[in-house]
Amino acid sequence: MAAPGEVSISTHTQWPQRSGGDNEDSATAAAGRGGSRPGPSAAPPAVKWHSAPEGATYALPVDSERKATRLKLLSAARPHMRAFHVSTVAFFLCFFSTFAAAALLPILRDQLNLTQTDVGNAGIASVCGAIGSRILIGSLTDAFGPRASAAALLMLTAPAVFGLALVTNAA
Repeated sequence: MAAPGEVSISTHTQWPQRSGGDNEDSATAAAGRGGSRPGPSAAPPAVKWHSAPEGATYALPVDSERKATRLKLLSAARPHMRAFHVSTVAFFLCFFSTFAAAALLPILRDQLNLTQTDVGNAGIASVCGAIGSRILIGSLTDAFGPRASAAALLMLTAPAVFGLALVTNAA
């Protein structure tokens, strides 16, 4: 049972064991299943952790993959809760920057003398940009990982978001 301020979470799927013992190599196992690719019963690849040595202790209980099994919302313990809070703030800032202009649309329309066509085109450009950026960030995430991709995206888009405050006309 979780203590007050904690949430119990499940972080991984149980992987079935390969048949034939632990010392069976992947070629023999694949040949036994009739193919060269591992099937659904293959164990996941080993994860190599660079940030913490083997046997490291954490402020939160962790599973065999070193993922936290409890969530202490009022904690800033490293690395699990700090990563949780930083990613939550980053997620909030992304949505805030996405929808800030829409909330200010009546004021922006009056001050920038925008026509209804300008407002419609801005909405279409926003949706098209969101679709394109999701395709791009998916590819970047596959290539460089989620942390590096999200950090790079936040750094690249921050000047544009701050630049919204400097707009004085529709041209």
